[in-house]
Amino acid sequence: GACAASEGAVNLEKVDMSHFSLLSTVGKGGFGKVKAAQDRKDPVPSRYDDIENSSVFYAMKLQDLRELIRKESHWKAAWVERTVMASVKSPFVVKLHYAFIS
Repeated sequence: GACAASEGAVNLEKVDMSHFSLLSTVGKGGFGKVKAAQDRKDPVPSRYDDIENSSVFYAMKLQDLRELIRKESHWKAAWVERTVMASVKSPFVVKLHYAFIS
């Protein structure tokens, strides 16, 4: 679907899970997990030590929609996180490149 750009404008590029290769799990939490991901247009390095010479990687947060809608407070927390990441420009906040539901 349409994605939010970091400046708050709408990025009309159609993006979904099929555009990314999911790599290793970076972390897990109460609302889901974070995986390293790479755009399928970019080659995945064959060895770990090639990562620095490869193209852009993303941190993709995967959340179970059923779990989020179970409690209104969970849905609100996820929406606030998304809104902050889309609008704040800070070295301490991860830049939101895409947000979509699949």
